[in-house]
Amino acid sequence: MDEAEDKSHAVYHSRSKIGMVISARESLVQSDYVKVSPKCAYLFARSIERDDIPITSEYVRTQYFRAQKVWEENGDLYTTGFSSIDFGGYFPAVLMNMILSKMISQGKVKNYKKLKSIDD
Repeated sequence: MDEAEDKSHAVYHSRSKIGMVISARESLVQSDYVKVSPKCAYLFARSIERDDIPITSEYVRTQYFRAQKVWEENGDLYTTGFSSIDFGGYFPAVLMNMILSKMISQGKVKNYKKLKSIDD
């Protein structure tokens, strides 16, 4: 993982072997946080390719995109956005729903903390 000191830019690389029936997956994602005011930020994440982390036959490379606006108003945190994930190959729907549910619930807390940590 590469992360800017101010946490506004990061590159994440992950690999996981989920089970015998499901192909091993990896992701390479660039994440950017743009704070437009003290209480509003835009979050962007997308799959990228890099020469130093080539695609191999050992892992299926997932494709990911997310664009999100996060803002605080009267002490409440609001968010609106769009995301798309292509896990590639076969992936059981039940397992996908469990993973996405966990990602969404954990992501809200993580985004709030990240929004608070980004300097103006």
